[in-house]
Amino acid sequence: MAKQLEQEEIYERWGKELEAAKNLPFANADKYRNLILILQTCEILTAEIKEGS
Repeated sequence: MAKQLEQEEIYERWGKELEAAKNLPFANADKYRNLILILQTCEILTAEIKEGS
């Protein structure tokens, strides 16, 4: 249960970043969104690794 709550918090936090990226006034907004998704994935994997230890 704690793992699911942590993942939901991660998705919510990075979801806010993705929403903010929609309104960015620069040409590389799509690349920025992709980087946010990569960071979100890394955070989830790191949380799973820590829980498994």
